[in-house]
Amino acid sequence: MFFSTTSIALFVAILTQGVMAAPNGLVAITVAESTTPTITPTPQYTDATVHITPYTALTTGNGAVTKAVASNDIVLVIRTVTTVSNDINLALTKVTAQVTLADLTKIAAAAVQGFTQIVADIGKAVTMLPGTPVISGGVADTVVEVLVGFVKVHQALLNTVIGKHSIFAQFALTAPLAAVLRLIETGVDTFAFIIIGIIPTKKAIIQKEISGLDTTVKSSISVYSQICLPSLNFPKVMPTCIKLGL
Repeated sequence: MFFSTTSIALFVAILTQGVMAAPNGLVAITVAESTTPTITPTPQYTDATVHITPYTALTTGNGAVTKAVASNDIVLVIRTVTTVSNDINLALTKVTAQVTLADLTKIAAAAVQGFTQIVADIGKAVTMLPGTPVISGGVADTVVEVLVGFVKVHQALLNTVIGKHSIFAQFALTAPLAAVLRLIETGVDTFAFIIIGIIPTKKAIIQKEISGLDTTVKSSISVYSQICLPSLNFPKVMPTCIKLGL
């Protein structure tokens, strides 16, 4: 499993700070012990795909901000990226060898945008998770349940992506997909690492699920990193591709 050195270093650094209780059962991390923190209500965060319930930002005199996330927010983030994964999969399953270059280009761009949204949503969650108290019992079971659901849906998506490779390769549209798949690998691994810290009692099952997902992600990256020569008889004959051993 690959973890972002920067993300892990940031995560460890934040965990070494002091912890202060915040309203509504949330926990926030103090940024600097030398300043007096004040609790500042933060409005609900929203964007095109993620709607996270209100959290409390802990600010200090120098303007530094830390955030806390409740367990339902973790569940919501996972369900959100699961929905995006499913949407991408539904779009890609309709791609056939008879697709026009114009349409395929649009589909590839939409897929990259969807994957990029997943990376962004996971990234936002990673920045918010430090400070979340350890979760156990039924709440932990719920988080693991939705995580397992995400893995299942995302693996189905990646298998579809792998299956459509020859079509994208014929029109030299694989590079952007390969690049965003690498970001997915790093983001999911980092997210899982932090989740394990929040739900240590479920470490074994989380590692098992993410390990299986990692295998599929690596396979998709390997396939999309191939060098391919377009076929003059496409779609009767698919492009010729050479693996680079990455």
